[in-house]
Amino acid sequence: MAHTGIYATSAECIFKMGKGYDSTNVNEDRINELCKQCESFINDLCRKVFAVDAAEFAALTAGEKYLLTETVSNFVGFYGAMYSSLGYASQREQENIMNTNWARFVHCIGLLKNQETVTFIKS
Repeated sequence: MAHTGIYATSAECIFKMGKGYDSTNVNEDRINELCKQCESFINDLCRKVFAVDAAEFAALTAGEKYLLTETVSNFVGFYGAMYSSLGYASQREQENIMNTNWARFVHCIGLLKNQETVTFIKS
């Protein structure tokens, strides 16, 4: 199946899950669904659809793209790592990956919620 997320690629999301993620159950379908959920959340939060397809996303500035990509990949990375601890060297490793992704996701969402940032990105 092809990746259908717009703001982040599967590879970006998988990278944030670390080496221990469950590649059997955290597959392309699951990553696509999580990407769509996060993209919808961002669009609703900012009251703006930043891109409806890859071509429109490519036309955004680097600042817009990287903030959106980081937000989505952190969200998906968090849930991908959370799914199962079996592939990680320890539960602590899994928790560190999850905590890092969650902290960065919350930070990015904070930036996106800030109307000055949204105005900056929209212009």
